[in-house]
Amino acid sequence: MQLRCRSAELRASEAQRQKTETITGKVQSLHYNRCMPTLARLARSAVTMYAADHLPPHFHVRLHDGREALVEIATLDVLRGSIARRDLAEALTWAEANRAALAAKWKELNP
Repeated sequence: MQLRCRSAELRASEAQRQKTETITGKVQSLHYNRCMPTLARLARSAVTMYAADHLPPHFHVRLHDGREALVEIATLDVLRGSIARRDLAEALTWAEANRAALAAKWKELNP
């Protein structure tokens, strides 16, 4: 799996945007201001995972329209986010085939 993290400047500008959105009352997505390796880029979404993230072990699915869901690695249940399963189907199929790699990456990023 190839990993890429956003630059510090991009994270800083994103943090400012999030702060502004919170003040103006816009809906925020489920992301944080930490390095987020992209594990897979799919036709409709990207699969990512944060370092030093909370339990249970999970990954993030971000659709190209900006919607995001947290998915538990062990069960592939959606923990957070209100995306229909049909919209997550491609990412869940990829995750099922790569569950061992996802678990290993979780252990690497969240020792």
